[in-house]
Amino acid sequence: MILQNIIMPDSTCGEQNLFYQADECLRFENEVIKISAKKEVSFFSYMNIFDADAWKKYTWLKKVTFRIAVKGDGVIHLKSREINGDEFIASFYAILNSWSYFFYEINLEQTHGCYYIEVQTESEVLIKDACFMNTDVDVKKNDIKLAINTCTYQRNREIQRNLKQLKHSKFFCYENEFYQKLQIIVVDNGSDLDEINEPYVKVVHNPNNGGAGGFKRGLEEIRSCQKDISHVVFIDDDVEFQLESFYRTYALLSYIRPKYKCESIAGRMFRTDCRQVQYTAAEIWNNGDLLHIGLNEDMTLKENILKANKNENAEYGGWWFCCYPMEFAKNNDPLPFFIHCDDVEYGLRHGGTPIILNGIQVWHETYEYRQNPIIAYYDMRNSLIVNELYNLNGDKEKVLNSWKEKISQARVNKDYLTEYMMIRGMWDYLKGIKWLKRSNHTLYHKKLYKAKTNRYINALLWKITELKFRKCKM
Repeated sequence: MILQNIIMPDSTCGEQNLFYQADECLRFENEVIKISAKKEVSFFSYMNIFDADAWKKYTWLKKVTFRIAVKGDGVIHLKSREINGDEFIASFYAILNSWSYFFYEINLEQTHGCYYIEVQTESEVLIKDACFMNTDVDVKKNDIKLAINTCTYQRNREIQRNLKQLKHSKFFCYENEFYQKLQIIVVDNGSDLDEINEPYVKVVHNPNNGGAGGFKRGLEEIRSCQKDISHVVFIDDDVEFQLESFYRTYALLSYIRPKYKCESIAGRMFRTDCRQVQYTAAEIWNNGDLLHIGLNEDMTLKENILKANKNENAEYGGWWFCCYPMEFAKNNDPLPFFIHCDDVEYGLRHGGTPIILNGIQVWHETYEYRQNPIIAYYDMRNSLIVNELYNLNGDKEKVLNSWKEKISQARVNKDYLTEYMMIRGMWDYLKGIKWLKRSNHTLYHKKLYKAKTNRYINALLWKITELKFRKCKM
């Protein structure tokens, strides 16, 4: 089974240095990489390193085979790299005008670091079928079937693009090892898309119950599908991705050790405005003062590539891409937060430390581009609820002062609607979790959009809310 392909820039991400280093753009046609004469190319990159330490840690694989087919006059060097330098492993010499396959077995039990290839050419060299794979038929393989859970609201173009891409994947290619190993559920909260009820693709209409309600409906559909689904991938409707992310997720789960089989897999988020920059690899809640692992790191830099799969202190993955075992998802629904913090609470409820692996990621707009008064309301209310559920609110005065600082900043900026929404977020938090669970969130969301205020209304509501907060028990 292929664990990891050598992949190239595409329409999703054209940042060359995420894939290889060379003084020219390589040509990639019909699954063949073409390298000009008298060139040196290194595939030491975020996308194309094989992290032996990660695969050794998370799977029971003992041996991995590197495979490559080469045509032309040149040499392929297989190398490994750790923090302190490079080591040559093997060299493969191409034979002019004929395709030659080369294989090299890597003993994971006796190795460390990241494997990659370098190419030196005399004439034009062609490469295809380059990958790291398991060829040991005696190794136990888990029975894996993924289900994608995504919901959308009036983002028809994005969801149709992603659905088309997935339907052209190996999961829908007959006689491929991935065939029929993916179920796709799209919950349309806007009821704009045509409903689909195919064996492995389903699009269903749903009332606009927000992201949390949409993902909940998606889980209900997944539970009613074939009973052999092993994992659920929560994924936003507007992300951009490469299919390799799903292939690597599937391969990792196929050989994952029992010790890690209950962990989630967090797909990292790359920025859409600077596509070689990782916005985050995984999340640390930090009582609502969110911390991102690998925040805004340029993943073309050597030092960031070598530590790409370090996940110390990670607590959860965002639902731009996060994979959970069905064993957990079959009994756990998101809380009815409408939007924001549903993935936080779900991840904290699941517990553990999410796994991260290079090549499993999406590109997504970062949140500084998404802020508005309504978002401020949900951020305030839902963060307080999450902290209360997990006994993280801490000192009462500290919570109050943090709230005051945020609404004071909005007042200084004369952003009175945002100020009002953050006050209202605290007010609704104080109504308690029972109010949250019994509310009609669709109607309430519409009500929020119609809200009007001014500085004088805010000042009065601020004082009343503060008094109510001081009387509450935490």
